[in-house]
Amino acid sequence: MQHGAKLIFVGMHYGPTTGQFDPFHSTSFLNLMNRYGINAFPTGLVNRQTVVSSSTLASNIDFAVAADSYVGIKMETTLSGTDCSLKTTVRFGSDFKTKTVKLVLMLVEDELKYNQVNYLANNSSYQSHPYYSAGNPMVNYTHYGVFRRVITSNLEGDIIPSANTGLGGEYVNTTLVNVTGIAAGKGKIVALVINDTGSATSTQVLNAQEVVVGQTQNF
Repeated sequence: MQHGAKLIFVGMHYGPTTGQFDPFHSTSFLNLMNRYGINAFPTGLVNRQTVVSSSTLASNIDFAVAADSYVGIKMETTLSGTDCSLKTTVRFGSDFKTKTVKLVLMLVEDELKYNQVNYLANNSSYQSHPYYSAGNPMVNYTHYGVFRRVITSNLEGDIIPSANTGLGGEYVNTTLVNVTGIAAGKGKIVALVINDTGSATSTQVLNAQEVVVGQTQNF
C-alpha cells in the first residue's frame, strides 16, 4: 500500500503454528483471502491488486510506489483514555464518480514481540541472509504494523457516496476507535481509499495513509 513514495505495511496473522494460534491471529480478513485465493503464508498483497510471493515482492512494490495518486487523505485523532476520536478527510483530485470508491480503516500496532517461524534458518539457499543463523523459531521477534482490528464495517471497506467522489470532491468520516490493549505510542490507524471493481485483478488502492494514535497526519 502506498502513499507517495512511502510504503504502509499491515501484517495480518492467520492460522496455527505448531498446533496453536499466535496472539495476533485474526479471522477478519477471511473474505479477502477467499477473494484473492490466498491459502498460504507468508503471502503479500500489494495495493489490493497483486498477490506476490517473497521472490516477486520487491519488484511489485517498486512499481506501486512509482504510481501517482489523485486522492488525498488527512487523518486527525484525539485520545481520551481508551477512546480515540478519528476524523478522516478524503479529497479527490480526479473524477471517480463512476467508480465504486470505498474507505477502509484499520487499527495496527508496532513493536509486538512473539516467536517467529524462520524458514530461512540453515537453508543453504540463503546463507548470506541475516536470518540464516537466527534460529527457528526466532525468539521474541519484533513485529511491526500488526493488524489488531478493523474500524470500518469490514476490510473490504465502506462505500464513499458518488456525490463526494467527483473532481474536487471531499468526504469526511468521523468515528470512535477503542484502543484498549494497545501500548501507548505504538498504535496506528491506517486508511485505504480503494477503487473496488469487484475483481481481484483490477481492484486497486488509490491511496493510503497512517497516523499514530493521538496525532494528526495531513494530506
